[in-house]
Amino acid sequence: PHRQNLYGTLFIRIDAVDGTGNAMTYTQTNALSFTNGRMLMSTVHPLAITGLSKLNQTNIGEYLFNDGTWGTIADNPGRTPIAVIFSTTTSTTDQANGWTHGYAMALKNVTKVTWGPIIGNPTGTFISTTAELIADKDGYTHTTYINSSTYPAGLAAATTYKSAVAAPGGTSGWFLPSSGQWFDIFVNLGKMNATGYIGSGSFQWTNQATTCANNLNACLTPLTAGSYTSFTANDIYWSSSENSNYYAYIAYFYSG
Repeated sequence: PHRQNLYGTLFIRIDAVDGTGNAMTYTQTNALSFTNGRMLMSTVHPLAITGLSKLNQTNIGEYLFNDGTWGTIADNPGRTPIAVIFSTTTSTTDQANGWTHGYAMALKNVTKVTWGPIIGNPTGTFISTTAELIADKDGYTHTTYINSSTYPAGLAAATTYKSAVAAPGGTSGWFLPSSGQWFDIFVNLGKMNATGYIGSGSFQWTNQATTCANNLNACLTPLTAGSYTSFTANDIYWSSSENSNYYAYIAYFYSG
């Protein structure tokens, strides 16, 4: 209703969760004073709100840009995407290193190489059960042990790719993903059912390789042609997770 004098307080409260899963509350209070006035066409010029902390939310399917920012292509004109965000949680080890926002998948393949010598346990960790495979999110830690000429796959991911695409400051840098990080890529970007896999000492979705590859490619095709490598059935990718002295796990896009 029309009033010449109006007084009050504008109170804003945002309850949210930050990048590490902690509950956060952001508040801002502004006093309002409107005296001896008259409303025309039921319109009042808005007051500016200042001092409210802005949340920078990481979202699956958005992009990491070369300057370290992230978001959608539409909201970031002129920025160069270098990876697709596939997880908004990180391992306990990575959180201790200060990497709390999530994980992002590089847009291109590096090369085709062997994993390393036929015998050995460079990462110091063997993983055998399906539950362990899914839980292993420590690709960065594993890769620190296999980033050498002795282990070509780790070297390609952490060092060779870095020379082609620089990792933004404040990030871990590139690494060979663990088995659990591949699982997150399949579920969060490939749209596979998180509980619909079968297997003992592995995880697999039967007859869905093409579906998964198509869903992954849907995250890439909005980008500039030539800036990404598409997924196809029968592609095979290394992980940084070891099964034994003789085997490391792979991500296998097998059509059957």
